[in-house]
Amino acid sequence: MKNLSLQTRYSIAQGLYWAAGCALFGFVAVFLKEKGLGNTEIGLTVGLASLASCCLSPLLSSLAAKHNKISIQEYLILFLIITMILFCSLSLFALPAILTMVLFGLLYCLNVSTNPFLSQMVMNYSQEGKRVDFGSARGIGSISYAIAAVVLGQLISGIGVHFLGLIYMIGMAALILLLQSMPKTYPASSVKKEAVRHQTKNKEKSFITRYPLFFILLTGFSLCFMVSSCMSTYMINIIDKIGMSQSLLGVCLFMMAASELPMMMMAPRLKSRFGLMPVLLIAALAYGVRNICIATADSMMMLIIGLIFHGMSYGVFTALITDYAGSALAAEDRMLGQSWIAISTTGIGGTIGNLFGGMLQDVFGLSVLLKLCIVITVIGIMIAVSGILRDSAFSEDLTHLLRRKKSCYRVNQHSSIG
Repeated sequence: MKNLSLQTRYSIAQGLYWAAGCALFGFVAVFLKEKGLGNTEIGLTVGLASLASCCLSPLLSSLAAKHNKISIQEYLILFLIITMILFCSLSLFALPAILTMVLFGLLYCLNVSTNPFLSQMVMNYSQEGKRVDFGSARGIGSISYAIAAVVLGQLISGIGVHFLGLIYMIGMAALILLLQSMPKTYPASSVKKEAVRHQTKNKEKSFITRYPLFFILLTGFSLCFMVSSCMSTYMINIIDKIGMSQSLLGVCLFMMAASELPMMMMAPRLKSRFGLMPVLLIAALAYGVRNICIATADSMMMLIIGLIFHGMSYGVFTALITDYAGSALAAEDRMLGQSWIAISTTGIGGTIGNLFGGMLQDVFGLSVLLKLCIVITVIGIMIAVSGILRDSAFSEDLTHLLRRKKSCYRVNQHSSIG
C-alpha cells in the first residue's frame, strides 16, 4: 500500500469506511427490528445517539487538538476498534432491549463522531503540500456504500442480520491497516503559534458568533438532512406504503449512494466553473426535489426520481462544504468546523429526524409524517438560500460568472462578424 499514491490510498480509505459503515447505517431499522425494537424505540435509539454525537464530536476534536502528539490516524484506529467490539457484541449475543439500545446508541454515536477526523486528514494534507481531492475520494466512498447496500440487502434476505457485525469488523480492520500506511498528520499541524494565541485571545467570543453565515447555511441544510435521514431510516415503511417488496430496500440504498459518486466527482468542476456559492444554491434546491418526490411518492417511478436527486443534493453539499469551511473559517477553527458540519447534519438532523420520525409514525401514521417532512424541507431550503444569498462570496461568484459569460459572448460575436 505504501507504493500507492496518497490520493489512491485515501480514496480506498473512504471506500472501506463507507462500505463497512453501510452495515451499520444502511440497515438500522432492519437490524434493530430483528433485535425486538419497535419504531419508537428505534427512533429513540438513533435520535439520542445523534444528539450525543453533538457533544462527543467537538469534545473529541478539542481533546485531539490539545494532545497534538497523537496523530489523527491513531485517534481513528482507537475509536474504530471500540466500534468493532460493540457491533460484534450486538450481532453475536441476544441482549435485553434496553441494553441493545444503549450499546447500539454508543456504537452509532462514536461512528458518527469519528467521521470529521477522516475529513480533516484531507485539509491537513493540502496545507502540507500533499494534494488530495476530497470530492472524488468521498465519491468512491459513496459507490462503495451503494455496492455494499445491494450485496448486504441480498445477504440479509437469505442469511439474516446477525452477520452484519462481522462484515463491519472485516471492513474496519482493513481500514486500520491502510491508515497505518498513510503519512501521519496531526490535529493541529497546520495551526501556527500565532493562530493559537489569537484563538486564546478570542476565546470569550463563541464559535457561532464568529461565523454567523456558516451557521445559517448549516441550519438550512440540517433541516433538509433531518428529513432525508428520517426517510432513509424508515425507507422500508415507504416501500411498504407504495406496495413494493421489502427486498427493494437494498436497491433504494444503492441508488442513493450511487447517485453521489458522479456528483461528488463533478463538484470541483462545477465549483471552478460556476463558483462555490451558486453550486451550493443548486444543492439546496435539489434537496427540495429529492425530499418532496420521496414524500409524495405513490409509485416506484416517483420514488426513483427522488432517489436520483440525492446525489445532486447531499452529494454536492458533502463534497463542497469542506471547501467552504476551509475558506470561511480561520485555520485554528477548521477542525472544530468539521465537527460542526457533522453535528448540524448527522447530529442534530439525525436526532430530530429519527427520534420524532418514529414517534410520529406510531401515533399519527406515515402519511402525517411525510406531510410534515415536506413543510420542514421548504423551511430548510428558505434558510439555506437566505444564508447563501447574504454571503459576499455569492455576489463575487455571480459577478465573475456574468463577466465570463459576457466575455464569451463578445468573442462569439467577433467570430461571427469575421
